[in-house]
Amino acid sequence: MPDYVPTREGELLAWTSNLATKLVADPPGYGLDVQAAADYQAVQQAFAAAYALATDPATRTPVNIEDKTEEKQALIAATRPLVQTLQNWSGMTNGKRKDLGIPVRDNEPTPIGIPTEMPVLRVTEVSQRVLDLELLNQENEKRKPNGVRSAWLYTHVGADPSPDLTQWKFEGESTRSNPQIVFPESVAPGTEVWVTALWVNPTGKPGPACAPVKSYTGHDGLSQAA
Repeated sequence: MPDYVPTREGELLAWTSNLATKLVADPPGYGLDVQAAADYQAVQQAFAAAYALATDPATRTPVNIEDKTEEKQALIAATRPLVQTLQNWSGMTNGKRKDLGIPVRDNEPTPIGIPTEMPVLRVTEVSQRVLDLELLNQENEKRKPNGVRSAWLYTHVGADPSPDLTQWKFEGESTRSNPQIVFPESVAPGTEVWVTALWVNPTGKPGPACAPVKSYTGHDGLSQAA
């Protein structure tokens, strides 16, 4: 839980005053018994009194400043476990949390968006029917973008690949930055082939496919982008 306790003493005074007032007014409504709420209010009021003496020019003495510091530490020490108890109460809701001024919990998982970035795809080596590939992010790093689980790979054999990806052959999923594709024996040496890829998020939703990359089976060398 992030640190929610105000660091400025004036803000701490106002925030804990609201917390104590709400708890004392309806202890069961926040999962507390009457004594626990009263005990916290007593600690809070002790700090309020010490703060008033330490900030009034007429009573601002080293002793009163020291007392204020001690009461502040005692208040913070009492606040943290109390808030944890409140947060863990089965009847606690975000509405009650807002009322008390304590951190609101995000009970709904943050949805992971569909990838918007296209992979940078390269054919790094060709050995007969085997294509060694390299998948990079837009910064040319061997690292998947945030929110990406893997890449889906597709191939097309022959000239003029269709712009419709459903007409391509799905070659599978890869979590590696250097996947490999093996064409079947029916693909003769020197055949024009195309490869494309797209990123996929952890829920299996794909992003846009990158520009198709052309190569030839049975020829060593680098690919050419379409």
